[in-house]
Amino acid sequence: MKKVYKKLKYRAYHYVVLTVVAIAIPLGLLIYFQSGEEEQVESRMDHLSPVNSETAETQKTEPIIDNLISSKVDKAETIDTTTQLTYKVENPPSFFAHSDLDQIVQGIVEKAVQRGLPKEDLSISLVDLNQIKCCAYASYQDEQPRYPASVVKLFWLIALFHQIEAQYINPEEVSHEDLVNMIRYSTNESASHVLDKLTNTQSQTANLPDKELSEWVEKRSWVNRFFKDVFGEINIKQKTFSASYPNPGSAIGPDYQIFFLKPDSTLISKNEVTTKQMMRLLVDIDQGKAIPTNYIDTVKELLKRDLNLSDSQNSSYNSIKSFLGEGLPSDTEFYSKMGVTSNHRNDGAIIRSPDGTIAYVLVIFGDNTAFYQDHNFFPSISQFVYEEMTKLSSSKLSSSKLSNLIKLSL
Repeated sequence: MKKVYKKLKYRAYHYVVLTVVAIAIPLGLLIYFQSGEEEQVESRMDHLSPVNSETAETQKTEPIIDNLISSKVDKAETIDTTTQLTYKVENPPSFFAHSDLDQIVQGIVEKAVQRGLPKEDLSISLVDLNQIKCCAYASYQDEQPRYPASVVKLFWLIALFHQIEAQYINPEEVSHEDLVNMIRYSTNESASHVLDKLTNTQSQTANLPDKELSEWVEKRSWVNRFFKDVFGEINIKQKTFSASYPNPGSAIGPDYQIFFLKPDSTLISKNEVTTKQMMRLLVDIDQGKAIPTNYIDTVKELLKRDLNLSDSQNSSYNSIKSFLGEGLPSDTEFYSKMGVTSNHRNDGAIIRSPDGTIAYVLVIFGDNTAFYQDHNFFPSISQFVYEEMTKLSSSKLSSSKLSNLIKLSL
């Protein structure tokens, strides 16, 4: 009987051991493979994250885009547009007052008044790029925020190239045709596509509930935060709409809701840019500092305008006639982005004479229907400024020659 008991006890022990082994081995393998898969996921996330381990703590509190796009990485589902990526310029320009430029700007204001245009709705920025030390500057109401119309698209273009350079956007996701249409022909549909890519937002017909709207607005507001460190308060988060949009000529869904987010909901929160901000961006572009060097030629090519009116008149879109380009010699080097609505006429340009002796940035915003209706004001002003800058250039050359003669005589 004792032998039978021992035998049964021995077999029971074996069964227990075998059972434990049978459970432990699969469980161990499961834990191993799960751990390995998690390590692979973490490795992929490290590859996607633009922030290194030294800044990992700040990721929890500071905004970042954590879905980096490259040619070897599939597009992420969403982009965290609360990013640390911001507009920065090494050795930024220093602006100083210049009496000759002040007189030119005052001349513009006087001409506006003579034409019956409201000077309170006018803003001007003028920079001489040919001073020995950059940059001589004069202005009129240059810090007054005004509706930029399609001028805003230049800001989106610059932000786009920064995201492409940082590999947050795959360059193949935005076609060159979209960029040409947005900047050269000011097409709203292409601009809409670019802003969607920049902020990972989409237009839709239905309104969003409060929580979703808040998240949507936070994403769309990335473009404001991107420029804020250098440009201060700026609002460029609203799209420009056209007749082909579902609700012709106006915004709907969250694109409409975003207009009424001020404390007083009766106040419309619209895009707002100053001529000083536009001027600064154009100066940075001219100096090759606004974007990484490999995109400078592309941006300038998109901004370059043919001042031959016979050519531009054949186009359904004309950024020269009734704007700053119309008042200049046809061989002038001219880079611009204009914006116009039935209530506004705006233009900003980098302007150079063929021999390079004259070079300046001129930005004018007319924030009133009267400026839209006056098709000759901008061309006449542009002609006036060019003539005055020519005189100033001649004066500088004469002074330089005199200085050289004095040095030689000594």
